[in-house]
Amino acid sequence: MPLIEVAFRNTEKEYGEALRFYYGRSLKTKIDVMIAVGSICFAVIELLIWGYSSTVLFTFAIGIVFLGMLGFLNFVIPIIHFRQQPKFRDLYMLGFSDEGIRFKTDSIDSMLKWTQYHEVWEGPKFFLLIYGKATFTIIPKRVFETNEQQELFKSLLRNHVQFKYVKES
Repeated sequence: MPLIEVAFRNTEKEYGEALRFYYGRSLKTKIDVMIAVGSICFAVIELLIWGYSSTVLFTFAIGIVFLGMLGFLNFVIPIIHFRQQPKFRDLYMLGFSDEGIRFKTDSIDSMLKWTQYHEVWEGPKFFLLIYGKATFTIIPKRVFETNEQQELFKSLLRNHVQFKYVKES
């Protein structure tokens, strides 16, 4: 018998936020932003000191390309991915207990063991239950009826997920 039962549909916005949260923690996005901004700043300094040159243009272009790639990765890819996968819009009915996770959607009806997941990340609006590279289950915090229910869920996670539990706000 599940200790906690929730039902929800993911939204495109929520999915995008979750993916950006995942990318930000796993792909070193902050370093990429620093490289992009640093390249642009360096190009401006080069321009002021030595004037226009192909080096200035090249350095500036590197920064712009990095920023463009980051924007595409963080804002365009999540929308495309969400819209191309109908399963992301299914109604998720999940039950959590010490025995495992009852996972039911329009196309899935199964009982998962907690060992399916190797890590949990907590964001401001959701939990990501990680089970592979860039593969995770999103559990929005909005689905919990009370703070006590959410705390019970966190307790189950701490007791059953094998690796680290990361809280990030």
